[in-house]
Amino acid sequence: MRSASQSWVVLALLSAPLSAQDTLQVCREARVKGQFEEAVACFERALRAAEGRESQEDQAEALLHLARALEIWADETKSESRRAGAKAFYERAAKLGNAQQQLLALNNLVVLLLRLGKLPEALQAARRIDLEKIDPAQQYFYRYNLARVLEMNGELESA
Repeated sequence: MRSASQSWVVLALLSAPLSAQDTLQVCREARVKGQFEEAVACFERALRAAEGRESQEDQAEALLHLARALEIWADETKSESRRAGAKAFYERAAKLGNAQQQLLALNNLVVLLLRLGKLPEALQAARRIDLEKIDPAQQYFYRYNLARVLEMNGELESA
């Protein structure tokens, strides 16, 4: 049975038709409150709705949020299956999203893989990031993560 504090997510989603952005906002609020089971279910619902609309950008947005919620929940519960889910959702978002969403998905994937100690995979993902497509004012962030991966892989000259 759902607790009263968790049922607000379900009520919000069922009370009235919500826009894609409003649905994501309800899901994010659940995640921020630490209600990861509800947040994940909510982001999955948002993803299914985006798939129904055949909107790749909306799908990528839902995937990014779903992956992040799973990643945080996995950290709290030490769940390898949730980490694997987060990895898969970041990879899918990197294929579906617009340029900005792809960059975010790849960067988040790099960081997740680094934390998991999967250095060759992290390096492969980092090299998929096209720095030329990034606003020069934001390149430092991506260059930093690429340098971290290169350093951890023993490629000090490249870092």
